Amino acid sequence: IMVTALVLAASPLFAALDEYKETLQRGGSNEQVIDALYQLSYAGNLSSFWNYVRYLDYESGESAGGSAYLVRKAAAEALGRIRDERAVPVLTDRYKKEKVDAVRASILYAFGFYPNADSSSILTDGLSSANEECRFRALMSIAELVRKDLSGQVKSLLGSEKDEPMRLTITYTLTALGDDVDSNRNL
Repeated sequence: IMVTALVLAASPLFAALDEYKETLQRGGSNEQVIDALYQLSYAGNLSSFWNYVRYLDYESGESAGGSAYLVRKAAAEALGRIRDERAVPVLTDRYKKEKVDAVRASILYAFGFYPNADSSSILTDGLSSANEECRFRALMSIAELVRKDLSGQVKSLLGSEKDEPMRLTITYTLTALGDDVDSNRNL
């Protein structure tokens, strides 16, 4: 009886996931696709991997000032959340050709889910970005992954960063990397 009740309770959830999968398959408005990307990836849905990849390259209507970049942004985050190692080369390739900083920042966020990825060059590039969101996402991924090999690059940012919240983020990252907390507070 208890198993039957559990199955019946989960049925609407499975139906909703199927609807999201169908949205990714057949398409929809940008808002519908973004919602499906978020819902499925938060649910850990791996069966939609190739749809996540497809939408990472979505550019329909972009030249006319459209919001296709928001779809790519959601796809990048989805590829991070599902933690499927097949996403690493796809994210790397997209980062190299992506021109929109908001999408680049989401790719940097996604790399925070891949501790075994060879992401040093991308994270270092994010640290040197003129875009604050890219620098923030690179710092947070470095902290999440405890990438001690990048502590020198992170520490060098303290001397040039004028924005106090960003300086605090740098200090947080250095602390996560095991750097001397007291000396970081004095910088």
